[in-house]
Amino acid sequence: MKGEKRFIPLSGDNIEVRENSDGKREIVMNIPYNSWSEDLGGFREKITPGFFDDSIAEGKIGSYWNHDTGKPMGNQANGALRFEPQKTHMRVIQTPPDTTWGRDAIIAADGGYIKGASFRFLVTEDRWNHDKAIEERELVKGNVFEFSPVSEPAYPKSRVQARSLLAGAGIDLDTIATAFEANSAGREIDADSQEAVRSAIGALNNLLPQTAEQEPGDVPIDDGQESIDFMEKRLELQA
Repeated sequence: MKGEKRFIPLSGDNIEVRENSDGKREIVMNIPYNSWSEDLGGFREKITPGFFDDSIAEGKIGSYWNHDTGKPMGNQANGALRFEPQKTHMRVIQTPPDTTWGRDAIIAADGGYIKGASFRFLVTEDRWNHDKAIEERELVKGNVFEFSPVSEPAYPKSRVQARSLLAGAGIDLDTIATAFEANSAGREIDADSQEAVRSAIGALNNLLPQTAEQEPGDVPIDDGQESIDFMEKRLELQA
């Protein structure tokens, strides 16, 4: 399960280390609701109250130090990861294990080296406002399957800038993803998705050196072209 990944910066009152009733040290992280993110590449988003509720009720969220699956921090099932919904935020309580990375996490949180929390999720309901200079997305419901303290952002600025460059070149990643999802499910690719795929093919092809016989916008055929050929054939059949 891959899904999306988001980094929530935490500082000051939004992260602390405390001792619980068993004498174990735990990391407390407060994830604010209705707080707009930075520009994620042509759009920004916020988490609405209730986004985590279904996942918390299911009880299968896990945690890793810096998303490293070789460094498990625990999960809901063993009580090492707990969620306490608040009116304005979600309180996440992490009790690290008595391992090298668990102790490192406590030291990092104590010293201010944990930059925030990062979570992996699949969106089941969202809302978009396309009438803004930077489009706005509200995360309403989701299937959250990992929630981890991290020392570095999940989306460094360079990746955000790369996404912005793709959007500026006319490559609509979200619409293209919708096209692939429809194709995988055997559904017809709608007109908007067809146009997004064609636009992306043209934009990507323009990055390649042109041969004497090749006109701008032509797509060269080679061993790496299979997936684009397949999508083009699908579009031709539906035209």
